[in-house]
Amino acid sequence: MTKTLESSSDLSPSHNTSPTSEDALELLRELVEVLLHCVHIDHSQEITKHAASAVSACVEEFDGGVPIPILDEILKCIGQGSVVHVTNPEFVKASAAVAASKRKKQVQKVKLPNRYMAQTNPSYMVAKRVVGNTLDRISTPIANLLNGLLDGDTHVIKDSDIASDPPVERLQGNVVDAMEKEDSDTADVWTIVYELHKVAPGILTTVIGTVANSLQHSDLDKRLRVTRLLGRLFYSKTSDIAVNFHPCFMEWVRRSRDKDDKVREVMARHLLAILRDKSGATNLCQEATNALVFMVTHDPQLDIRLQAITGICELAFDKSSSSSSPPFISSDLLKAVGDRVSSKIKKERLDSITGLVKIYNRHHILPKLKDIERGGDDCEIDVVVEAIHTSCDISIYDVHADNTFSSEKRGKRKQSSSPMRLENDSKSVDERYTFIPKLLFTSASISDSSDPRRAQRVLREKKRRKKP
Repeated sequence: MTKTLESSSDLSPSHNTSPTSEDALELLRELVEVLLHCVHIDHSQEITKHAASAVSACVEEFDGGVPIPILDEILKCIGQGSVVHVTNPEFVKASAAVAASKRKKQVQKVKLPNRYMAQTNPSYMVAKRVVGNTLDRISTPIANLLNGLLDGDTHVIKDSDIASDPPVERLQGNVVDAMEKEDSDTADVWTIVYELHKVAPGILTTVIGTVANSLQHSDLDKRLRVTRLLGRLFYSKTSDIAVNFHPCFMEWVRRSRDKDDKVREVMARHLLAILRDKSGATNLCQEATNALVFMVTHDPQLDIRLQAITGICELAFDKSSSSSSPPFISSDLLKAVGDRVSSKIKKERLDSITGLVKIYNRHHILPKLKDIERGGDDCEIDVVVEAIHTSCDISIYDVHADNTFSSEKRGKRKQSSSPMRLENDSKSVDERYTFIPKLLFTSASISDSSDPRRAQRVLREKKRRKKP
Protein backbone atom coordinates (compact mmCIF):
# COMPACT_ATOMS: atom_id res chain seq x y z
CA MET A 1 0.00 0.00 0.00
CA THR A 2 2.85 2.39 0.84
CA LYS A 3 4.54 1.63 -2.47
CA THR A 4 1.30 2.19 -4.37
CA LEU A 5 0.64 5.58 -2.82
CA GLU A 6 4.21 6.69 -3.32
CA SER A 7 3.99 5.68 -6.98
CA SER A 8 0.82 7.72 -7.37
CA SER A 9 2.61 10.69 -5.86
CA ASP A 10 5.44 10.40 -8.37
CA LEU A 11 3.04 10.30 -11.31
CA SER A 12 1.46 13.62 -10.42
CA PRO A 13 4.10 15.75 -8.71
CA SER A 14 2.36 19.00 -9.57
CA HIS A 15 -0.81 18.07 -7.74
CA ASN A 16 -0.82 19.67 -4.31
CA THR A 17 -3.16 17.11 -2.76
CA SER A 18 -1.14 14.05 -3.74
CA PRO A 19 -0.80 11.57 -0.86
CA THR A 20 2.60 11.38 0.82
CA SER A 21 4.34 8.48 2.51
CA GLU A 22 3.12 9.89 5.85
CA ASP A 23 -0.46 9.78 4.57
CA ALA A 24 0.04 6.23 3.39
CA LEU A 25 1.45 5.20 6.76
CA GLU A 26 -1.47 6.80 8.58
CA LEU A 27 -3.92 5.03 6.31
CA LEU A 28 -2.16 1.74 6.94
CA ARG A 29 -2.21 2.37 10.70
CA GLU A 30 -5.97 2.97 10.57
CA LEU A 31 -6.43 -0.24 8.58
CA VAL A 32 -4.43 -2.23 11.15
CA GLU A 33 -6.42 -0.64 13.97
CA VAL A 34 -9.72 -1.60 12.32
CA LEU A 35 -8.58 -5.16 11.69
CA LEU A 36 -7.40 -5.60 15.27
CA HIS A 37 -10.69 -4.37 16.73
CA CYS A 38 -13.20 -5.71 14.21
CA VAL A 39 -13.42 -9.17 15.77
CA HIS A 40 -16.27 -9.69 18.22
CA ILE A 41 -16.46 -12.20 21.05
CA ASP A 42 -19.25 -14.06 19.21
CA HIS A 43 -17.26 -14.41 15.99
CA SER A 44 -15.80 -17.76 15.04
CA GLN A 45 -12.11 -18.60 15.25
CA GLU A 46 -12.00 -18.40 11.46
CA ILE A 47 -12.73 -14.65 11.60
CA THR A 48 -9.93 -14.15 14.13
CA LYS A 49 -7.57 -16.09 11.90
CA HIS A 50 -8.43 -14.01 8.82
CA ALA A 51 -8.00 -10.71 10.71
CA ALA A 52 -4.63 -11.81 12.04
CA SER A 53 -3.53 -12.91 8.56
CA ALA A 54 -4.46 -9.52 7.09
CA VAL A 55 -2.50 -7.62 9.75
CA SER A 56 0.43 -10.01 9.37
CA ALA A 57 0.45 -9.32 5.63
CA CYS A 58 0.66 -5.58 6.33
CA VAL A 59 3.63 -6.14 8.64
CA GLU A 60 5.38 -8.38 6.12
CA GLU A 61 5.20 -5.61 3.50
CA PHE A 62 8.07 -3.75 5.18
CA ASP A 63 11.52 -4.91 4.14
CA GLY A 64 13.31 -2.98 6.87
CA GLY A 65 12.05 -2.01 10.30
CA VAL A 66 8.34 -1.96 11.01
CA PRO A 67 7.12 1.64 11.60
CA ILE A 68 6.39 2.65 15.19
CA PRO A 69 2.68 3.53 14.57
CA ILE A 70 2.04 -0.04 13.36
CA LEU A 71 3.84 -1.52 16.36
CA ASP A 72 1.86 0.78 18.65
CA GLU A 73 -1.47 -0.63 17.49
CA ILE A 74 -0.33 -4.22 18.01
CA LEU A 75 1.26 -3.58 21.40
CA LYS A 76 -1.69 -1.58 22.74
CA CYS A 77 -3.91 -4.61 22.14
CA ILE A 78 -1.36 -6.82 23.90
CA GLY A 79 -1.24 -4.39 26.81
CA GLN A 80 -5.00 -4.70 27.37
CA GLY A 81 -4.52 -8.30 28.49
CA SER A 82 -6.36 -11.46 27.53
CA VAL A 83 -9.39 -10.61 29.69
CA VAL A 84 -11.41 -7.39 29.72
CA HIS A 85 -14.32 -6.28 31.86
CA VAL A 86 -17.47 -5.25 30.01
CA THR A 87 -20.96 -4.23 31.10
CA ASN A 88 -23.02 -7.20 32.22
CA PRO A 89 -26.22 -7.49 30.09
CA GLU A 90 -28.05 -9.00 33.05
CA PHE A 91 -27.23 -5.90 35.09
CA VAL A 92 -28.71 -3.68 32.37
CA LYS A 93 -31.92 -5.75 32.28
CA ALA A 94 -32.26 -5.78 36.06
CA SER A 95 -31.63 -2.04 36.28
CA ALA A 96 -34.30 -1.39 33.62
CA ALA A 97 -36.77 -3.57 35.53
CA VAL A 98 -36.10 -1.68 38.76
CA ALA A 99 -36.56 1.67 37.00
CA ALA A 100 -39.85 0.51 35.45
CA SER A 101 -41.19 -0.66 38.80
CA LYS A 102 -40.34 2.70 40.35
CA ARG A 103 -42.26 4.53 37.64
CA LYS A 104 -45.27 2.33 38.33
CA LYS A 105 -44.76 2.87 42.06
CA GLN A 106 -44.38 -0.88 42.52
CA VAL A 107 -41.20 -1.04 44.51
CA GLN A 108 -39.66 -4.51 44.43
CA LYS A 109 -36.55 -5.72 46.15
CA VAL A 110 -34.30 -6.97 43.39
CA LYS A 111 -30.74 -8.16 43.90
CA LEU A 112 -28.73 -6.60 41.13
CA PRO A 113 -26.06 -8.79 39.50
CA ASN A 114 -22.50 -7.56 39.09
CA ARG A 115 -22.28 -4.49 36.92
CA TYR A 116 -19.28 -5.79 34.99
CA MET A 117 -18.35 -9.23 33.74
CA ALA A 118 -15.04 -10.66 32.52
CA GLN A 119 -14.71 -11.94 28.99
CA THR A 120 -11.97 -12.85 26.53
CA ASN A 121 -10.44 -9.87 24.75
CA PRO A 122 -10.77 -10.54 20.97
CA SER A 123 -8.29 -7.77 20.05
CA TYR A 124 -5.68 -9.36 22.27
CA MET A 125 -6.18 -12.73 20.59
CA VAL A 126 -5.74 -11.19 17.12
CA ALA A 127 -2.60 -9.28 18.17
CA LYS A 128 -1.20 -12.43 19.78
CA ARG A 129 -1.61 -14.30 16.49
CA VAL A 130 0.04 -11.46 14.59
CA VAL A 131 3.09 -11.52 16.87
CA GLY A 132 3.35 -15.28 16.50
CA ASN A 133 3.02 -15.13 12.72
CA THR A 134 5.62 -12.38 12.24
CA LEU A 135 7.94 -13.04 15.18
CA ASP A 136 11.15 -13.17 13.09
CA ARG A 137 10.41 -9.81 11.50
CA ILE A 138 8.77 -7.99 14.39
CA SER A 139 10.76 -9.03 17.48
CA THR A 140 13.73 -6.68 17.00
CA PRO A 141 11.60 -3.60 16.18
CA ILE A 142 9.42 -4.24 19.24
CA ALA A 143 12.47 -4.65 21.49
CA ASN A 144 13.96 -1.42 20.13
CA LEU A 145 10.69 0.43 20.70
CA LEU A 146 10.33 -0.79 24.28
CA ASN A 147 13.97 -0.07 25.11
CA GLY A 148 13.59 3.44 23.71
CA LEU A 149 10.49 4.12 25.81
CA LEU A 150 12.13 2.72 28.95
CA ASP A 151 15.34 4.70 28.38
CA GLY A 152 13.44 7.90 27.70
CA ASP A 153 14.59 8.27 24.08
CA THR A 154 12.97 11.53 22.95
CA HIS A 155 12.68 10.47 19.30
CA VAL A 156 10.91 7.22 20.19
CA ILE A 157 8.63 8.90 22.71
CA LYS A 158 7.69 11.53 20.12
CA ASP A 159 6.71 8.97 17.47
CA SER A 160 4.90 6.53 19.81
CA ASP A 161 1.46 6.74 21.39
CA ILE A 162 2.48 4.38 24.20
CA ALA A 163 2.81 6.14 27.54
CA SER A 164 5.96 5.85 29.63
CA ASP A 165 4.12 6.42 32.94
CA PRO A 166 3.04 3.41 35.02
CA PRO A 167 -0.60 2.71 35.89
CA VAL A 168 -1.93 3.65 39.31
CA GLU A 169 -1.66 0.64 41.62
CA ARG A 170 -4.73 -0.31 43.64
CA LEU A 171 -4.15 -2.78 46.45
CA GLN A 172 -6.82 -5.35 47.24
CA GLY A 173 -7.14 -8.68 48.99
CA ASN A 174 -4.65 -10.08 51.44
CA VAL A 175 -0.93 -9.43 51.64
CA VAL A 176 0.11 -12.02 49.08
CA ASP A 177 -2.64 -11.25 46.54
CA ALA A 178 -2.10 -7.49 46.67
CA MET A 179 -0.03 -7.37 43.47
CA GLU A 180 -2.65 -8.65 41.05
CA LYS A 181 -2.83 -6.72 37.81
CA GLU A 182 -5.14 -3.71 37.80
CA ASP A 183 -7.11 -2.50 34.80
CA SER A 184 -5.96 0.61 32.98
CA ASP A 185 -7.55 2.44 30.08
CA THR A 186 -4.20 3.86 28.92
CA ALA A 187 -1.58 1.68 27.25
CA ASP A 188 1.77 2.10 29.01
CA VAL A 189 5.13 0.47 28.39
CA TRP A 190 5.25 -1.17 31.84
CA THR A 191 1.97 -3.03 31.37
CA ILE A 192 2.88 -3.97 27.80
CA VAL A 193 6.22 -5.47 28.88
CA TYR A 194 4.43 -7.56 31.52
CA GLU A 195 1.73 -8.80 29.11
CA LEU A 196 4.25 -9.42 26.33
CA HIS A 197 6.12 -11.99 28.42
CA LYS A 198 3.04 -14.22 28.18
CA VAL A 199 2.98 -13.94 24.39
CA ALA A 200 6.63 -13.90 23.27
CA PRO A 201 9.11 -13.81 26.17
CA GLY A 202 12.03 -14.05 23.75
CA ILE A 203 11.39 -10.46 22.65
CA LEU A 204 12.27 -9.28 26.18
CA THR A 205 15.83 -10.63 26.09
CA THR A 206 17.35 -7.14 25.90
CA VAL A 207 14.40 -5.39 27.55
CA ILE A 208 14.87 -7.12 30.92
CA GLY A 209 18.44 -5.86 31.11
CA THR A 210 17.29 -2.33 30.28
CA VAL A 211 14.71 -2.44 33.06
CA ALA A 212 17.15 -3.93 35.60
CA ASN A 213 19.67 -1.14 34.94
CA SER A 214 17.29 1.26 36.70
CA LEU A 215 16.99 -0.73 39.94
CA GLN A 216 19.41 1.67 41.60
CA HIS A 217 18.10 4.79 39.87
CA SER A 218 18.22 7.91 42.04
CA ASP A 219 14.61 8.81 41.18
CA LEU A 220 12.28 7.04 43.59
CA ASP A 221 9.32 6.82 41.20
CA LYS A 222 11.34 5.10 38.50
CA ARG A 223 13.05 2.78 40.98
CA LEU A 224 9.66 1.88 42.41
CA ARG A 225 8.03 1.10 39.05
CA VAL A 226 11.08 -0.94 37.95
CA THR A 227 10.98 -2.94 41.19
CA ARG A 228 7.27 -3.55 40.76
CA LEU A 229 7.53 -4.65 37.11
CA LEU A 230 10.45 -7.03 37.68
CA GLY A 231 8.72 -8.51 40.70
CA ARG A 232 5.60 -9.32 38.70
CA LEU A 233 7.71 -10.88 35.96
CA PHE A 234 9.80 -12.92 38.40
CA TYR A 235 6.88 -14.48 40.28
CA SER A 236 4.73 -15.03 37.19
CA LYS A 237 3.66 -18.65 36.85
CA THR A 238 3.90 -18.42 33.08
CA SER A 239 7.59 -17.51 32.82
CA ASP A 240 11.09 -18.56 33.84
CA ILE A 241 12.49 -15.04 33.60
CA ALA A 242 13.89 -15.17 37.14
CA VAL A 243 15.85 -18.31 36.26
CA ASN A 244 16.99 -17.15 32.83
CA PHE A 245 18.03 -13.72 34.11
CA HIS A 246 19.37 -14.76 37.50
CA PRO A 247 21.86 -11.84 37.89
CA CYS A 248 18.94 -9.43 37.37
CA PHE A 249 16.92 -11.39 39.91
CA MET A 250 19.70 -11.15 42.50
CA GLU A 251 20.03 -7.41 41.91
CA TRP A 252 16.27 -7.11 42.35
CA VAL A 253 16.36 -9.09 45.63
CA ARG A 254 18.82 -6.53 47.03
CA ARG A 255 16.04 -3.94 46.85
CA SER A 256 14.70 -5.58 50.02
CA ARG A 257 17.26 -3.35 51.77
CA ASP A 258 16.38 -0.23 49.80
CA LYS A 259 16.53 3.04 51.70
CA ASP A 260 12.92 3.89 50.82
CA ASP A 261 9.99 2.33 52.65
CA LYS A 262 7.77 2.13 49.54
CA VAL A 263 10.28 0.01 47.65
CA ARG A 264 10.77 -2.37 50.58
CA GLU A 265 7.01 -2.68 51.01
CA VAL A 266 6.67 -3.74 47.35
CA MET A 267 9.57 -6.16 47.81
CA ALA A 268 7.91 -7.82 50.81
CA ARG A 269 4.76 -8.57 48.80
CA HIS A 270 6.62 -9.83 45.78
CA LEU A 271 9.04 -12.00 47.73
CA LEU A 272 6.05 -13.66 49.38
CA ALA A 273 4.49 -14.16 45.95
CA ILE A 274 7.66 -15.94 44.79
CA LEU A 275 7.35 -18.40 47.68
CA ARG A 276 3.74 -18.97 46.68
CA ASP A 277 3.96 -19.16 42.88
CA LYS A 278 7.53 -20.35 42.24
CA SER A 279 7.78 -23.01 44.94
CA GLY A 280 9.33 -25.45 42.49
CA ALA A 281 12.34 -23.18 41.89
CA THR A 282 14.32 -24.04 45.04
CA ASN A 283 17.19 -21.60 44.51
CA LEU A 284 14.88 -18.67 43.87
CA CYS A 285 12.80 -19.49 46.94
CA GLN A 286 15.86 -19.82 49.16
CA GLU A 287 17.14 -16.42 48.04
CA ALA A 288 13.68 -14.92 48.63
CA THR A 289 13.60 -16.60 52.05
CA ASN A 290 16.94 -15.09 53.05
CA ALA A 291 15.67 -11.63 52.09
CA LEU A 292 12.41 -12.11 54.02
CA VAL A 293 14.27 -13.35 57.12
CA PHE A 294 16.31 -10.15 57.08
CA MET A 295 13.20 -8.01 56.62
CA VAL A 296 11.34 -9.72 59.46
CA THR A 297 14.22 -9.34 61.89
CA HIS A 298 15.94 -6.10 60.83
CA ASP A 299 13.66 -3.86 58.76
CA PRO A 300 13.41 -0.48 60.54
CA GLN A 301 9.71 -0.02 59.72
CA LEU A 302 7.16 -1.80 61.90
CA ASP A 303 4.50 -1.88 59.18
CA ILE A 304 6.84 -3.72 56.80
CA ARG A 305 7.83 -6.25 59.46
CA LEU A 306 4.16 -6.87 60.27
CA GLN A 307 3.37 -7.23 56.58
CA ALA A 308 6.10 -9.85 56.18
CA ILE A 309 5.03 -11.71 59.34
CA THR A 310 1.37 -11.77 58.27
CA GLY A 311 2.24 -12.92 54.75
CA ILE A 312 4.51 -15.72 55.97
CA CYS A 313 1.83 -17.00 58.34
CA GLU A 314 -0.82 -16.85 55.60
CA LEU A 315 1.35 -18.91 53.29
CA ALA A 316 2.35 -21.42 55.96
CA PHE A 317 -1.24 -21.88 57.04
CA ASP A 318 -2.01 -22.64 53.38
CA LYS A 319 -5.78 -22.29 53.39
CA SER A 320 -5.97 -23.86 49.92
CA SER A 321 -4.99 -27.28 51.23
CA SER A 322 -5.97 -28.90 47.93
CA SER A 323 -3.19 -27.05 46.11
CA SER A 324 -0.93 -29.40 44.16
CA SER A 325 2.06 -27.12 44.74
CA PRO A 326 2.16 -25.84 48.34
CA PRO A 327 4.19 -22.71 49.03
CA PHE A 328 7.86 -22.89 49.94
CA ILE A 329 8.12 -22.32 53.70
CA SER A 330 11.40 -23.26 55.40
CA SER A 331 12.05 -23.67 59.12
CA ASP A 332 14.34 -20.61 58.99
CA LEU A 333 11.40 -18.47 57.96
CA LEU A 334 9.16 -19.80 60.74
CA LYS A 335 11.89 -19.30 63.32
CA ALA A 336 12.38 -15.72 62.14
CA VAL A 337 8.71 -15.12 62.89
CA GLY A 338 9.16 -16.86 66.25
CA ASP A 339 12.01 -14.52 67.16
CA ARG A 340 9.58 -11.58 66.95
CA VAL A 341 7.63 -12.99 69.91
CA SER A 342 10.29 -11.39 72.10
CA SER A 343 9.89 -8.01 70.39
CA LYS A 344 9.39 -4.91 72.51
CA ILE A 345 6.39 -3.97 70.36
CA LYS A 346 3.11 -5.49 71.50
CA LYS A 347 1.48 -5.70 68.05
CA GLU A 348 4.49 -7.54 66.65
CA ARG A 349 4.51 -10.06 69.50
CA LEU A 350 0.78 -10.63 69.22
CA ASP A 351 0.72 -11.21 65.46
CA SER A 352 3.74 -13.51 65.58
CA ILE A 353 2.51 -15.89 68.27
CA THR A 354 -1.07 -15.93 66.93
CA GLY A 355 0.05 -16.81 63.42
CA LEU A 356 2.44 -19.53 64.59
CA VAL A 357 -0.16 -21.16 66.86
CA LYS A 358 -2.67 -21.32 64.02
CA ILE A 359 -0.03 -22.93 61.82
CA TYR A 360 0.82 -25.46 64.54
CA ASN A 361 -2.83 -26.30 65.05
CA ARG A 362 -3.43 -26.78 61.31
CA HIS A 363 -0.35 -28.75 60.35
CA HIS A 364 0.63 -30.59 63.54
CA ILE A 365 -2.23 -31.00 66.01
CA LEU A 366 -5.13 -31.71 63.65
CA PRO A 367 -3.27 -34.50 61.75
CA LYS A 368 -2.33 -36.12 65.08
CA LEU A 369 -5.93 -36.03 66.30
CA LYS A 370 -7.63 -37.15 63.11
CA ASP A 371 -8.37 -40.62 64.51
CA ILE A 372 -9.92 -39.10 67.64
CA GLU A 373 -12.03 -36.68 65.58
CA ARG A 374 -13.18 -39.56 63.40
CA GLY A 375 -14.38 -41.39 66.52
CA GLY A 376 -16.43 -38.42 67.72
CA ASP A 377 -17.96 -38.40 71.21
CA ASP A 378 -17.88 -42.21 71.35
CA CYS A 379 -14.19 -42.49 70.50
CA GLU A 380 -12.58 -45.49 72.14
CA ILE A 381 -10.21 -44.70 75.02
CA ASP A 382 -7.56 -46.92 73.40
CA VAL A 383 -7.49 -44.60 70.41
CA VAL A 384 -6.96 -41.59 72.69
CA VAL A 385 -4.17 -43.34 74.61
CA GLU A 386 -2.49 -44.40 71.38
CA ALA A 387 -2.62 -40.84 70.04
CA ILE A 388 -1.04 -39.52 73.24
CA HIS A 389 1.62 -42.24 73.24
CA THR A 390 2.65 -41.77 69.61
CA SER A 391 2.25 -38.01 69.28
CA CYS A 392 3.11 -36.26 72.53
CA ASP A 393 6.59 -35.12 73.52
CA ILE A 394 6.05 -33.40 76.85
CA SER A 395 9.60 -32.04 76.88
CA ILE A 396 8.83 -29.51 74.17
CA TYR A 397 6.33 -27.83 76.50
CA ASP A 398 8.90 -27.44 79.30
CA VAL A 399 10.03 -23.83 79.33
CA HIS A 400 12.91 -24.68 81.70
CA ALA A 401 14.03 -27.84 79.93
CA ASP A 402 17.57 -29.08 80.50
CA ASN A 403 20.04 -27.12 78.40
CA THR A 404 21.79 -30.25 77.13
CA PHE A 405 18.55 -31.78 75.96
CA SER A 406 17.44 -28.48 74.41
CA SER A 407 20.72 -28.25 72.57
CA GLU A 408 20.18 -31.72 71.16
CA LYS A 409 16.72 -30.72 70.02
CA ARG A 410 18.04 -27.58 68.42
CA GLY A 411 20.73 -29.61 66.71
CA LYS A 412 18.12 -31.92 65.24
CA ARG A 413 16.07 -28.98 64.05
CA LYS A 414 19.11 -27.42 62.51
CA GLN A 415 19.76 -30.56 60.49
CA SER A 416 16.22 -30.48 59.14
CA SER A 417 16.44 -26.81 58.21
CA SER A 418 17.44 -27.20 54.58
CA PRO A 419 16.60 -25.13 51.52
CA MET A 420 14.69 -28.04 50.06
CA ARG A 421 10.91 -28.18 50.29
CA LEU A 422 9.89 -30.29 53.26
CA GLU A 423 6.22 -31.02 52.60
CA ASN A 424 6.83 -34.63 51.50
CA ASP A 425 8.92 -35.54 54.56
CA SER A 426 6.58 -35.99 57.54
CA LYS A 427 9.39 -36.13 60.07
CA SER A 428 10.90 -32.91 58.74
CA VAL A 429 7.49 -31.25 58.73
CA ASP A 430 7.04 -32.14 62.43
CA GLU A 431 10.50 -30.81 63.25
CA ARG A 432 9.64 -27.45 61.73
CA TYR A 433 6.80 -26.92 64.18
CA THR A 434 8.13 -28.39 67.44
CA PHE A 435 9.50 -25.07 68.69
CA ILE A 436 6.04 -23.43 68.61
CA PRO A 437 4.48 -24.95 71.79
CA LYS A 438 7.42 -23.92 73.95
CA LEU A 439 7.24 -20.46 72.43
CA LEU A 440 3.53 -20.32 73.22
CA PHE A 441 3.98 -21.21 76.87
CA THR A 442 6.91 -18.82 77.20
CA SER A 443 4.80 -15.95 75.87
CA ALA A 444 2.07 -16.79 78.39
CA SER A 445 4.46 -16.09 81.26
CA ILE A 446 4.34 -12.35 80.59
CA SER A 447 2.22 -10.59 83.19
CA ASP A 448 -1.16 -9.10 82.34
CA SER A 449 0.04 -5.63 83.26
CA SER A 450 2.66 -5.64 80.52
CA ASP A 451 0.40 -6.97 77.77
CA PRO A 452 -3.16 -7.99 78.78
CA ARG A 453 -4.39 -8.49 75.22
CA ARG A 454 -1.67 -10.97 74.36
CA ALA A 455 -2.20 -12.99 77.53
CA GLN A 456 -5.89 -13.27 76.70
CA ARG A 457 -5.12 -14.29 73.13
CA VAL A 458 -2.66 -16.95 74.25
CA LEU A 459 -5.19 -18.41 76.69
CA ARG A 460 -7.80 -18.61 73.94
CA GLU A 461 -5.36 -20.39 71.63
CA LYS A 462 -4.50 -22.89 74.41
CA LYS A 463 -8.18 -23.70 74.88
CA ARG A 464 -8.63 -24.19 71.14
CA ARG A 465 -5.74 -26.60 71.00
CA LYS A 466 -7.18 -28.69 73.82
CA LYS A 467 -10.35 -29.33 71.86
CA PRO A 468 -10.14 -32.43 69.65
